[in-house]
Amino acid sequence: MDDKLVEKKIIYQGKGNADYTDGTKVIFHIRTETCEEEPHVIDDSHKWTKPVELLFGKKFKLEVLEACIRTMLPGEVSSFIIDKSLLAPYPLVSKTLREAYGKTKVDKEKKPHHCCGMGFKEGLGYQDLDELVKTPKDLKFTIELIKVAGAGSYEKEFWAMTESERLESIPVLKEQGNVFYKEGNHEVAGKAYSEALGRLEQLMLR
Repeated sequence: MDDKLVEKKIIYQGKGNADYTDGTKVIFHIRTETCEEEPHVIDDSHKWTKPVELLFGKKFKLEVLEACIRTMLPGEVSSFIIDKSLLAPYPLVSKTLREAYGKTKVDKEKKPHHCCGMGFKEGLGYQDLDELVKTPKDLKFTIELIKVAGAGSYEKEFWAMTESERLESIPVLKEQGNVFYKEGNHEVAGKAYSEALGRLEQLMLR
């Protein structure tokens, strides 16, 4: 991480170590704002349905943000002022996070904007992000690292699995459903079967 382009300030010291391997899962809150005299808040995960989750080493689209979090200890709260030259992917990342975690969609423009900063032919659907594409800015990220789970210590979500892991997960879910059904827990069994079918459909579409 280039200290000339990223300025870190520790707000609350964490505990433990930051020796994270690829596959480590981190859960964190993030607040993004401009660095102007009167900052404009772009995103705040405290207002979303839940904190953000990230798996290290999974080619996160905003590499600088992953690099920042890798410097943090569990429980730490830090701010990072990041140079605009490193933030070209941020508007698209922000859009993805809003639609994955946001409580409500931000009011979208009726007509798409034509943006050239990142090669977008149409706008992202969020006026503030479209403006950020047109006029990149240095941004301040305040991150609270809530939880760290080492690789192999948690159950992977479907999107984070490899192709072989996805295939192997389907019969496992089916067998779990069978066990719950035999125990008379039909509601839980139904959820397991539905999840297995949903995963199978996604693989077939691929």
